[in-house]
Amino acid sequence: MHTKKKSGILLIWLMTSALLFQNGLRANAHAQAPDAKRTNQIKPAETQGQSTVIRDRVHGLERITGKVKVLNAHVLVFDDGTEVELNGGMDAPELDQKGLAGGAFYPCGKEAAEFLRKMISDQRVTCFVFGKKGNKVRGDCFVEETHLEIEMVRNGWALAHHEGMEAWQAIAREKKRGLWRGEFVAPERWRKGERLPGE
Repeated sequence: MHTKKKSGILLIWLMTSALLFQNGLRANAHAQAPDAKRTNQIKPAETQGQSTVIRDRVHGLERITGKVKVLNAHVLVFDDGTEVELNGGMDAPELDQKGLAGGAFYPCGKEAAEFLRKMISDQRVTCFVFGKKGNKVRGDCFVEETHLEIEMVRNGWALAHHEGMEAWQAIAREKKRGLWRGEFVAPERWRKGERLPGE
């Protein structure tokens, strides 16, 4: 009888230990889950300090974040080859376009592109995509919280192409910034073949 009692106690102890061990494993798995999740979201290239492009959705908007190259004053290219067209709310000059300031022609299209390049520098750009134009996506693009299109218009290197940008253009025009320091053909008309006399 005494042996049966001992066996019963031993059996209960073994079952309790097994349950505690199982629960401990579960708790440990739950505790590690958030870290594992975070690790899965980081791409290997990021962990090595290399540039990578991250695509996700935030509040229903497609978002692209990464390093870019400036093709001209209105087109950015992400490292994965995605081209983003900034023209929409703004209209920036083409690379070959010239302006006239102080009686001399200057490469306003190249200067506008250089302004955009310096503004971005080696920082990551975030674009919220709202449409497509040919093989390019269209979007509102930011460095941190600086809106690139607004800054292009505010500094006179692009024209307002939407009423929401007109106040920024009025500031640039009044301060004679960028294109507004001289004469130029609106980029939209320049693309259709209109030129300054002598250009």
